[in-house]
Formats: sequence, structure tokens, C-alpha cells
Amino acid sequence: LLDMAQAILAKLFRLSHAGINSTRPSRGDHQPNQSKMLRATLLGLFGALSTATFRPHTVSYQDLESARGEHPLLRQALTDVGMVAISDIPGYQELRRKVLAGAHRCLQDLPQDDARGHIFEDGTERRTLAMAAAGEVPVHGDVASCAGLQDELKSFRTLVSSVSRTFAGTLGAMLNLGDEPLLASKSQGQYDSVESIFLHGDHLDHIHSYHLRPTHQGSAKRTMDLHTDQGLCIAFTPALLVEEDAQGVVQGLGKNAGKFQVQLRGGDVVEVDLRGEELIFMLGDGVNQYVNPKKLDGPELRAVPHALTMPQHAANEWRVWYGRMFLPPADAVNEDYGMTYGEMKDMLTEAWVTEDEDLESHLTLGCSGGKRAQELRELDEVAPPCSSGARRRCSGSCANNQLQCWWRCMNFTELESTCSSDEHVNCTNRRNEISVGGVHHGDYDLTCTSSTQLVRGNCELEQINADRPDTCNSAGFETFLTEQSTDVYDGRHVLLKDADGQPEVVFLSGVTDGKVVGMMAFNGKLAWMAIGIENRGASKNGMQGARVVLGMSAHDQEMSNLAGTVKEYKIHDSESRLRHWNTPYSSPAVSDSEMVEESCYTAMKFTTDSIFGESLNVTSGANRLIWALRASTYMHIGKDSYHEGCAGEERTRYRGGGAANPWSVTFSAPEDVNAAHGRGQGGAVGFLFGALALLMLRGA
Repeated sequence: LLDMAQAILAKLFRLSHAGINSTRPSRGDHQPNQSKMLRATLLGLFGALSTATFRPHTVSYQDLESARGEHPLLRQALTDVGMVAISDIPGYQELRRKVLAGAHRCLQDLPQDDARGHIFEDGTERRTLAMAAAGEVPVHGDVASCAGLQDELKSFRTLVSSVSRTFAGTLGAMLNLGDEPLLASKSQGQYDSVESIFLHGDHLDHIHSYHLRPTHQGSAKRTMDLHTDQGLCIAFTPALLVEEDAQGVVQGLGKNAGKFQVQLRGGDVVEVDLRGEELIFMLGDGVNQYVNPKKLDGPELRAVPHALTMPQHAANEWRVWYGRMFLPPADAVNEDYGMTYGEMKDMLTEAWVTEDEDLESHLTLGCSGGKRAQELRELDEVAPPCSSGARRRCSGSCANNQLQCWWRCMNFTELESTCSSDEHVNCTNRRNEISVGGVHHGDYDLTCTSSTQLVRGNCELEQINADRPDTCNSAGFETFLTEQSTDVYDGRHVLLKDADGQPEVVFLSGVTDGKVVGMMAFNGKLAWMAIGIENRGASKNGMQGARVVLGMSAHDQEMSNLAGTVKEYKIHDSESRLRHWNTPYSSPAVSDSEMVEESCYTAMKFTTDSIFGESLNVTSGANRLIWALRASTYMHIGKDSYHEGCAGEERTRYRGGGAANPWSVTFSAPEDVNAAHGRGQGGAVGFLFGALALLMLRGA
């Protein structure tokens, strides 16, 4: 409609311009003057439309209730954009204002472990009240403001339920799904309609209260970047900016409550004109998973990517928002994974809470198109309270004498007394970069610092292989391998291929005098490379407790006493950090070792029949091996040692072998093995060397 209006105005503008030049005045100069006025008016309208916000299609609640089957406007809204505004809901507008203002007061008064907290990268603080839609309203009777909210909140949620059932019925009647069920059930037959998912699915209500401190305002940085919600859809109220006075009295304001944007089908990202008297329904990724694939005809429903930017606001003002997420039933079976959505949720939660590298692939469960789950913390009952001092993911806010750092609350008062006048206590990494909200994982701690540098990704730092000349290529790498080879090497394993399908990491081996003569080579420069014996049955896919041969570049000065050396190490049985296993083996079997760094290629050579006291199967039998390397930054620059490389700003993992994708080598029966994967799919090699991912972390 906007495009049509602009086209019409443009044509009228051209006609008005022609009228000025061709119209002969019959009553003085009035007609040309009128044409000029029309032209100016149209020009203003054209400019206004060009910068207009997006206004979603609006359907009245009465119209929605009376609809039987096809509803053209609703269909257009949910297929063209994926969202619709429901207006004229009796009693809704007043209830919304009371509930949002009252909920903010309740959240401010709740204990910190009950008002689940989160801090975004732009500095926005959020407190959340999460409720299962089928459950009772959290009373928190010992908190007067929460107890007083109960009746109005119950009425409001009941009203949302009524509108949602009507929306589901109309949507279901519009879709031609045939006789095939949307989702099979593991326990009670099947879910054959949209209404059945709305009726039996897991529904979660949450009220968020957002606050952006004045010191963080003005950057215009997005609070939440473009993302698509999980589940079938979400029903939400436009946010309300509230003001809290010195006596704790909260009242709603008519001010701007921030910028809510959606991405349209054509890719344009536009601000949405949301109005407080409407309830918004916005489709989620569930339509791509179990609705669109079952439709027999008609355009597909569209999941809406959306983003939020907090407004500039006073120190005593907060942005308050309510939403209900409609998730599939816990016993419904996802056809792609062959497990229930409840089981998938448990796996997602485990991956999110533990941050276990081996479980990272679980973050794609329940998402279409390779997307990843991004945020579960405020809805997660597994995460321990932040104030408990728990590491990793936690929920709730920290105490007044604490700051969150590395996903746990840390006391800062004693440290603060040691800071100089130009320093402040911040959560920083070993590069003296500040983690806003303390939400980054790794080597982070509270420090006195005057730094203003925020955390950067490793691929944003000075790269080892930046400005790589054209002469450094796959042909040159093969020449390098030939020059470094001997007649002993009769086995060749291509461990990883590059984006063009050419060998990038190669292991050559042979046997002489009952010992393995090996060379691991990389088409590029690196900080370190390693190969070792999988510790089968151990955690991290056999990494922890593994014996490895590790070589460090002579150019990496983070651990100068080990620069340029090839040594044997044993990774700690339960601790990943190098400080627990950074002493080379005192009775090494490795001999004739060398790190070769020529031009733009690297190789690690060694001869041995064992690694850190564990014998290799040299003359008979197979060996389960693992490998990894770091080719992004030198450790003294990145202050990190994760097994990674960078293709521009894209981070790539360099690792292989392990329990998930075993790598077996029989030295007595040499093979010429080509990897079936490229660098862009390096994750398929397997999960290993998590220890090397944290080589320098916390005390290395």
C-alpha cells in the first residue's frame, strides 16, 4: 500500500508540474498558483510517506469473532508480514495500563532471585516475571505490591486467553491442512489442528521491565538484534513507558517506549507503529517447522524477524512489556529429530546452562534453517541464582555489593577500595576489554581499569594470516609437503579441506625402527598445533586426560619458554585450563622434533612410540587420535588459545577426531585418506581439545 501511494503521488506530482507549464489561465493567475500549491502539498506527502513507520494490518476483535473460515485481511497480514493487530477488545486498554504499571512495581519489590535478571550488551537491564499460562498467578504474598496485582493480572491473562482462542480458531479455519496431523503425540494420539496446539501446547507468559542507565544512552545500539521467536506465535502488548516517583508510585506515560522493528519480505527493516489499545499476534519459527510443510495450498505463513532498541529515558523511567509465547506441546514429536519438544527443550536448556562445548550443536534443536536458540535464561528454572555465586548461566540480579562477571556474581567492594581515581571496577578479560553485564564466557574477572574498550571477537584482532599473498596457495602447500617429506612417510591423512576443497591440514606418517615418524602440516601460519591419543570414555569427547604432542610457534611469545618447541603433555582429567597441565613430560619419548615455519606454511615433526607414557600401536593395531590447531591470532595478542581460525570475520574451528567422529590410524597399514569435509563444515570433524580452547584461560 505504501508503494502504491508513493506511485500515485508521484504521478499526481508530474501532472501538477505539467499543469503549471501547459494550463492557460482564464481567471487571472489563480489556476497556476493552485497547481503550485498542489505540487508543494504532494511533495510534502511524498516525503512523509517515504519516512513513515510500518503500520500492521488491524482486525477488530468483533470481526475476528464473527469470522467463519476465510478472512482475507488476516490471511494477508500473516502471509505478507507475519503479524496482525487486534483492536477494540473490551476492557483491554485499561487493564493493560494497570497490569504493566503494577507489574513493574512488583518486579522492583521482589527478591532478586525471584525477579529473574538479565543485562544486554547495550547496557539495558531487564527484570522478568515468568508464568506458565496454565498455572496460578505468582502471588508473592509477602510482597504487598505483588499480592495487590493478583486480581487484575488474572483478569488480564484471562482476556488474552479468550482473544488467543478466537485468533487460533480463525487461523485454523483459514488453513487447508488436509487429513495429515500437524504433530504426532508420544502419549495421546496426535495434534491435528492449530487450535489443538494452542489448547494443549506449553504457553508461557512473561512481563519484562527494561531500564537503560543514562550513562549507556545515546549509542542507538540495538538492545536485541533481529531474531525470530521460537514456538508457533507470540501475543504481546505494545510496551508502556512508566515513571516511578520517590515514593514508589508508578504511573504510565505517553512517551515513546523504544524502537520496535521488523524485517519485511523484501529485506527492508522498518519501525513498527504499535498502539497501546491493541494486542499484537506475531508468528514464530514454528510455522516453518510444522504448519507450512503441512499446508496443501495458499501462500506460506511468515515468521517475523524483529529487533528492539531502547529509547532514551529518565533515570526513574522504565519500559514495561507483556507477552505470551505459544510453544508446541511437550509430548509432541518433532519429525526431523525423532524426539519430543519436551526432550528437545531439556537438551537446549542443558546446552545453554552448562555452555558445554560438546553440547553446542543442541542449540539448533527446534529451530528451522540452521538457526540457533539464543535466549532461554529468563525462562529457565534450571539456572541457579546469580547471588548464589554460581558460575556459568545464572538467573536473578546480583546483590548491591556485587557485579555479574563470567555469569556469576562477584563482590567488588574490597577491590574498589584499591582502584585509583581514574579507574573503575569492571568485568574484563586478559586483553583488558570490558564485558558489559558480565555475560561473556572465558577468562573474565573483576579488575580496576581505566579501559573503555568493549569485548571484541578474536576475528576482529590482528590475524596471523592476514594479507596472505596469492603465492601462498594449495599448490604451494603441496610443494612444501614434498620438500619436508622423506621416504619414510607412506601414510597420508587429509584432516581438513579448505573452502575450495583442497587439503588444508595434513598428517603424514611412517614407521622406522619400531617408532612412528610423523609430520602434521598446515597451509598457513599458526600459534600452535597438536596431535594426541583420544582418552576414550573421558569427557569432552575424549579430550580430558588425553596425551598430546603440542608444538608452539617461535613467533608466539605468550609462553616464551615454550616458543618454538614440540613437547609432550597430559591434559588434566577434569580441568581444562593449561595451568593444570602446562608442565611438559619429564621423561619424553619424542625425539627428532621440530617446528618448521617457512613462508606461509607450518609443519610439526616428531618421532616417538608413545606420548606422555602411553604407548602407540606401532607395528599392529589401530590408534584413535585427536588433533587441533590455532590459526587466528597469536596467543600473546588474543590472550586466548581457542582452536580456531578466521575467514574474514567468520570464526572457524580447527579440530578433529574424538568420540563423536573417531579418527583411526593404523601405522602398520598405511593409508591415503582424504577428508570428506571442508573448512566451512569443520564442526563435523568432531568435538575435541576443549582444553586447548582455553589454553591461556585464568592463570595460564
